Amino acid sequence: MSLVYQLLNEQEHLLTSKGYDEKSLNSPDKAGYLLKELQRQLGICLRDSLVDDGPFEFQLRTVGFYNNDRDCVSFNLHYSFDPEKVDLSITRLDVGFNHQAATVKLCENSMLPHASKAMELFEVKDLTNKTRRQLSPLKGKSKNRNR
Repeated sequence: MSLVYQLLNEQEHLLTSKGYDEKSLNSPDKAGYLLKELQRQLGICLRDSLVDDGPFEFQLRTVGFYNNDRDCVSFNLHYSFDPEKVDLSITRLDVGFNHQAATVKLCENSMLPHASKAMELFEVKDLTNKTRRQLSPLKGKSKNRNR
């Protein structure tokens, strides 16, 4: 098996085991779309490596639906391919939900969080915002305590 196919198989296993496949995400994309896009992007990197040293970067985007299809979450996987080391790494994951964004920087592929944990990134943020709202004074209603 060539090194490129080995890289693709490793990524397929990683993405599937971490819930980044169309079935697990309940994605509207056709089954296998994300992996085909990964293969296409890696092919472009390999072609470009014939004339440039790299490393090369690309992104894969997909969406997932949660809570009985009420919540749509966007995922943007940032990849880096180093042809010298024959290394394909996910460097960052951007997650979008309800006009909010969260970024997870990754030092290695195994640090990729499971897709089903994406909502937890926003639950913490929502809790922080609620706490701030409770502690902030009401706008337009100032209390004069010296009366």
